[in-house]
Amino acid sequence: MTDINYDALYREHIHYSNVRAETYGFDSEQSGWLTLEERENIAAFLNPSINDDLLEIGSGCGDIALFFSKKYHCRVIAVDKSPFGVSRGREKVAIQGLSHLVDFESLELHSELPFPDHTFSCIVSVDVFCHIDNRPNLLRECWRLLRPDGKLFFTDSMIITGIISNADLQTRSSFGYYEFTTEHANTSLILDAGFEIANVIDSTANVTRLSHRWRQARERYKEEIEKIEGEEAFSRFQEYLRVTHFLALEERLRRNSYYCVKTS
Repeated sequence: MTDINYDALYREHIHYSNVRAETYGFDSEQSGWLTLEERENIAAFLNPSINDDLLEIGSGCGDIALFFSKKYHCRVIAVDKSPFGVSRGREKVAIQGLSHLVDFESLELHSELPFPDHTFSCIVSVDVFCHIDNRPNLLRECWRLLRPDGKLFFTDSMIITGIISNADLQTRSSFGYYEFTTEHANTSLILDAGFEIANVIDSTANVTRLSHRWRQARERYKEEIEKIEGEEAFSRFQEYLRVTHFLALEERLRRNSYYCVKTS
């Protein structure tokens, strides 16, 4: 299967907006498996003050960064490898008058992050860790960048918990680079990096529900979307969502939400 274009998820065409609204209940040009309920849970855990600095790793076009800046009036640095996502995030910040609080930066995330030690009070990364190689280094970087008692929240939707065929693994990883892991491996890496795990929540149900809604919404606009994507690309994406749904529904691939604290 040919890789699906990541930037295509942020198309501004009305039919993509309708699909996002029907999938998530609203449209902020988001993608992935974050629900409004989970976003509130993240906010309650991180709970930044007006004087805090928050880092978002893998920000896309800025839904989470904008949410935190508006809700808490904290400073946010949002980093992503997608130039399109960063450009769109900057546009939204300017439109909403938040340039004094939010800065978007285009960065590769596979090596050291270009920030001094103890820069941030909170780090958040939703459905991105699985796309970044060298996870031990990334977790150590998060620990380095956080202030004492700083908090890290991240999700991993690629935790293998059952038998999966090579064909299904290939379809499920159609967005380019992915890393599949196990719960034990994640736990060991988090602890080895120096974090305390405050909570782990099985959020696989998000994937089950949203992948189904996403696929159904695209089917409703099939004729219009095929004119944009082409029949082959449309079918590939639908197959990706079908496989994603059943791997989650059948508990063969889990999504966990990790709530971590830097204790020293």
